[in-house]
Amino acid sequence: MLNKGGWKEPKASRQLIYLGSLITSNGKSEKEILRRIGIAKTAFTSMANTLTSEEIRSLKCSVWSTLLFGCETWTISKAMEKRLVATEMWFLRWMLRISWMKKAQVKKDALDRRRQDERREREAQHAAREAAWAQAAQAAQAAQAAQARNN
Repeated sequence: MLNKGGWKEPKASRQLIYLGSLITSNGKSEKEILRRIGIAKTAFTSMANTLTSEEIRSLKCSVWSTLLFGCETWTISKAMEKRLVATEMWFLRWMLRISWMKKAQVKKDALDRRRQDERREREAQHAAREAAWAQAAQAAQAAQAAQARNN
């Protein structure tokens, strides 16, 4: 519609992307979640050749951060929750080279492997903390011995 000055008035937009998140006029998050799933799948396929079953941590760092960007503001319905879980299973099945036809076993295998990887990661962090503590205790003991010799 032309104004008196000869320029068109902008139409009211039903959706816009603001700070990387899709804002819709109805305030629902379905379109944003579907958009994020698409972006995450694109990120996953671009690095799929480098990911192996041992690199779930890389999946979390790059793909999950892309998928879950802005998730604090989402209103998630049961259907969208299922979509997000299905996306996670899709990533894990692809990484573990498991056919989509083995649905029941896939979920159990993928979740078991993920739990094992997380347990290994926690054990490694615990061992690193123990080593650091032992080293600090040894340094404190050496400092006390040196102080006792000086006195």
